[in-house]
Amino acid sequence: AAAEAVDTTLGRFRVTLTAAAIAAAQGPGALRLYGDAISAGADDLVRQLYRVDANGMVVYSSNGRAALGYVGERGYFKDLAADPDRPLVVSVPMLERPDGGWSLQVARAVAVHGRFVGVVALSVNPAHWTEQLTQFELNGDDVLTLFSADGTYLLRSRDGEGYYGQKVAANRPFLQPDSVVSG
Repeated sequence: AAAEAVDTTLGRFRVTLTAAAIAAAQGPGALRLYGDAISAGADDLVRQLYRVDANGMVVYSSNGRAALGYVGERGYFKDLAADPDRPLVVSVPMLERPDGGWSLQVARAVAVHGRFVGVVALSVNPAHWTEQLTQFELNGDDVLTLFSADGTYLLRSRDGEGYYGQKVAANRPFLQPDSVVSG
């Protein structure tokens, strides 16, 4: 059930970012209209929708207060610039600029006529996402964790901030590519 909840949330992000990529390809005005609609219905899970140009510069933020700075060095941007056909990239947890709170970036490429022109992304609050997942804990000893494919902690229901960005031991069975417990 927890895995389905994560998949449902990622599906929500995928739909939102697909629409945002279409709006971004149409121009700044279309993206601004879409971003305003996203902000109007925002919850504590998604902090902002933002757009990064092909040079790695943040050129739009739905909350209007994000630092419009350079993010071209970040892994999610590099991954999408190298392979714009990837449907979705989830970053490792990072301290967000300028407020210093933890966030995950969920991103997809923007292409115009098959040419990479940047990225649209959602800044996601990992603490709020973890709160949603704790409903699946059966008792006080349970810990729910979401790892990236390489074993990096993305979410953890207990002491999450102490684990963000660290990797679990490489010998864990769920990290093996053919494992029936991976996913």
